[in-house]
Formats: sequence, C-alpha cells, structure tokens
Amino acid sequence: MSHRRLRWLACVLPLLVPAARADAQTPPRVTVAAAPAQVNPGDSVLFTLAIAPDTPNGAFVVQADFAPILGGWTPLSDSGTDGDVVAGDRVFSRRVTVPAIAGLGAKSITANVNYDFGSTNFGSTSTFIALTVGVPPAAAGTASPASVNVGESVLLTVTVAPRTPPVRGLYVEADLAMKERALKAVQPPNIKQSRYQPTDRVLEFLQTL
Repeated sequence: MSHRRLRWLACVLPLLVPAARADAQTPPRVTVAAAPAQVNPGDSVLFTLAIAPDTPNGAFVVQADFAPILGGWTPLSDSGTDGDVVAGDRVFSRRVTVPAIAGLGAKSITANVNYDFGSTNFGSTSTFIALTVGVPPAAAGTASPASVNVGESVLLTVTVAPRTPPVRGLYVEADLAMKERALKAVQPPNIKQSRYQPTDRVLEFLQTL
C-alpha cells in the first residue's frame, strides 16, 4: 500500500469511527445511613453519605434537606467536624438533634450530591435517608397470682424500662372487656351432649381381650 493511501486512511478513519467518550456524565455511587435509624424527639442522629471507593477523584458538594424534622438544606461535611469522623475519606457527615416538637413517624431525608470530575463530566444526583422518629418504650406485664379462680382478685403490673430521654405522657390501660369478648368467641357451641353407647360388636371384641 502506498504512502499516499496510508495518509488518506489516517485522515478518514477518525471520521468513520468516533472515539469513545471517556467523560460521560456518570454520577458516583453512594451509600447513605442514619445512626441510629430510630430516635425520639430530642435525640441526636448522625447522617452519613459515603462516596464509593472506586469513584474517580473529583469535587463533591453534599447537602441534605432536613425539612421532615423541621430543618432545611444543610451541608454534610468531610472535614472531620460536625460529626464527621475522618477528614478527606469521602464520607460526608452531619450530626443533627431532632427537635422536641418534631412529628412522629417515618421520615425521608433527601440527600443531594453535586459532583465535578472535570471536562464535561459533572452533574448532580439525589438519594434518600430513612429515619423513624418515635421509639416505643419497652414494657413487661405480670399478673399476681398468675392463676386464679372465678371471683378471686388479681394484681396486674406493667413495668416500663427506664430510658433516656425519659418517656413523656405515659398511659397504660388494661382492657379486660376485650379479653372477655375473646373468651366468649372460643366457647364451644351449644350442642347437646349424649353418652356413648357401644355397639354389640364392640362389646364382643372387648370381652375377648
């Protein structure tokens, strides 16, 4: 093949086969967590967002929207402050105290990551951090005595385990009427009982034993 032909191919081939783009806008993979995932109003919780270790080097800005617990958009830090343990490890953190007036139930905290890997590979991605506000107290119930006859009295005791912060507005109710309704539901049907009368064949068999 002549040198003129080779030069022609070198000019034409890049036009026929486009180069693969190495700067495609691929968001980083992240892992989020709330520790602990169940808290009570007044408790503190550590929110974290970790960039996957195989993510290329780049610039990251991480924020979370704490509106579900009466907050707002707040930056998560990777500087070893605000609850962050190790600076520069690409684990962004923020310790937040749940307000005492925060509503109870499941919360979904939006976390947003703005990333820039250079060239045209930049953008943003969002995820959600699950949090539950309101942990029911642990309790144990006893009856003394545990077995009684009809007409006898029994002492019912419910012990609530101590906890921090203390339980506020605790209310305990023993609904014996509900138990009575359950017992009535399992009573045997009104069927007339009759005495078993063995047949002559059964009696003859028993006499042979």
